[in-house]
Parts: sequence; C-alpha cells; structure tokens
Amino acid sequence: MKKIILSVFIASAINNVTSAQTLFGPEVGLNLTNIKEKYAGASISGTTKPGFKIGIVTDNYLGSNLYLQPGLFFSAKGTNSSQGDKIGINYIEVPINLLYKFKTNTGNYVFVGAGPYFAVAVGGQATSNGYTGKINIGSSETDDVKTFDFGLGFNAGYQLRQGLFFRGQYQFGLVNINPTHNAYGSDATVKNNGFSITVGWLFGDKGHPHKNKKPIKK
Repeated sequence: MKKIILSVFIASAINNVTSAQTLFGPEVGLNLTNIKEKYAGASISGTTKPGFKIGIVTDNYLGSNLYLQPGLFFSAKGTNSSQGDKIGINYIEVPINLLYKFKTNTGNYVFVGAGPYFAVAVGGQATSNGYTGKINIGSSETDDVKTFDFGLGFNAGYQLRQGLFFRGQYQFGLVNINPTHNAYGSDATVKNNGFSITVGWLFGDKGHPHKNKKPIKK
C-alpha cells in the first residue's frame, strides 16, 4: 500500500510539474494532534500532542478560481495523557485539497479548501510509567495501530503572489485505527484528529495565474 500511494503521487507530481499552470514547493509546520477513543458509549480523549509536519505540494489551476493541491508529507501525530503517558505515531500522508482562492486588491490571495487525506503509519513509540517502547503497526491482535488511516481535512490561509503562503488546517480521521476492534468484539473506536499550522513556498510555471501579476489598482 505504501508503494502504491507513493508511486501514484510521484507520477502525478511529475505530470503536473511538466504541464502548464502548475506550481510546486515545500511546506513545513507544526501539528497539534489528539487521539479520540469511544468505548461503551463514552468518549475518552487525551491532551494535545505537538509534532512536526514536512513535505511538498503542487498547486494546479483548474479555472474559475479553483485549484487542486495534492501533497506528500511526513506527519508526526499522537496524544498525551494527564498522567504523563505519551503516544506518537508517524505517518506518510497524502492530502488532496480542492481550494477556492479570492484575489485581494493587493494581488495576494485568501484561500479556503477541503479534501480527503490518505496515510500510512511508518513508526512510532509510546511512553507509560517511565517506560518507552516501539509501537507495533499492523492488523493482528498483537499490534497497536493499524497501518492505514483515512480522513477529511478543512483548511484556510493567505498566499502572497510571489509564492509564500500560510495555512491553518483541521483534520479528522474516519478510520478506526485500533486493530483489535473486531478481535475483542468491543465497540471501541480510536481515531486521529487535530490541527496544523504550516508555511510554504510555491515555485514553477510563469504561466500560472499567480506569477507576474500586478496588484489590482484601487
């Protein structure tokens, strides 16, 4: 599954970069995530855990102020507990956002968007009672976290016409990442959710609507 997701993204990115009206560039920032659990009708949630997020995006102009923005990220997620326990899960994540951009009278842009994300867990660790151990990833009863995650995200931000942009995003998982859910016959569900704050820079095609545009005169 990891190889399939990465291959699809790389092929798409190469095709997009070589086509007209496409920009691409790095995006980095801070995750503020949590893991929510529901068991026997009760909701259990830890405290927010900070982690870093780093990757690349492509910005593809579709027309009528619409843009498609797929990305590829290394994203550190997890949760903390009030007792001092910590869970950290690292993902390779592919978000696919559809954005609508409003051009301001300065020539810069305000944007809002939404879309799904697909993620593969690639590692992690948990700390409890002073002991730190590796998280097992898979679908068996002895594993701690499922390999695959999927969810939705909503984002908004501000972009300078030169390419620099700032983004705030909220994501919530739709997949129960607890691999023992069916094995134990419980109604426990465990899902990722959280915010991220990132900054990035878009480079590329001078034919893109953002490039070489003068500010709108008042």
